[in-house]
Amino acid sequence: MSDQPMQKAGLKPLGKQGNVKFRQNLSLGGIASLIFALGVGAAGAAETGNALKQQLVDGAEKARSLSFAFTRTTKSEASIGKEGPHLVVEKYEPKGKWTLVSIDGHAPSAEEMSAYQKPGSQRRVPAYDRVAAYLANAVPAAPDRRGRAVFHFDSLPKETTIVMETDVSGNAVGDVYVNTGGPTPFVEEVRMRVNRAIRIKLIAKMESWEGTTRFRFPGDGHPFPVEQTSDVVGSILGKSGKIHSVSTYSDVRLVNP
Repeated sequence: MSDQPMQKAGLKPLGKQGNVKFRQNLSLGGIASLIFALGVGAAGAAETGNALKQQLVDGAEKARSLSFAFTRTTKSEASIGKEGPHLVVEKYEPKGKWTLVSIDGHAPSAEEMSAYQKPGSQRRVPAYDRVAAYLANAVPAAPDRRGRAVFHFDSLPKETTIVMETDVSGNAVGDVYVNTGGPTPFVEEVRMRVNRAIRIKLIAKMESWEGTTRFRFPGDGHPFPVEQTSDVVGSILGKSGKIHSVSTYSDVRLVNP
């Protein structure tokens, strides 16, 4: 830095030593300002993330009072366990009424219908209100490649996620992806996994599991699941293999707005 402009302005030149100190002070000041700005930015991002999370939870809890009717079509492939149906179509009506429509393209037999209606059969009703449980222990994370807001969780509340009639919620980790492109943010996708071995009914062992649920936000403003996938790696009676299934939802209609 030249001393001539300072002399013309009537200021005393700093000299070489003064210039060095000036640059040091300027650098230290810039670093301090940067640290402060980063701190404020992080705090602001956390506050924004928490506000979005609360908005999503409120929306999920509001959806708890809604009832839907729908058709569920499930395609499955398994290399372990007994041979089972590869394509199952069911219908659901509110108040817990499930109906088996077809198995592998044909109407169910009396035996198949009896087994389907057997007491104790667990058929969880898919619903958007479960988003509140997915977000319960979640914290804001970096946006994904599509620019969607993301929340990460390392566990879920009890009975949030059931796999093969076993509660794996406490061992589930995953991410919640939020669509913020419209006037009302909503959870568009939830991906979760279990990476530890879990014993199931004494004769089976699940080595790992991955699941995805995708939601759609239709024009009526009532989000609902449109697809669920499940991939299980494990063994039954010592034989290892995989079970892959995809469930899609159609003919969805709101029964009590």
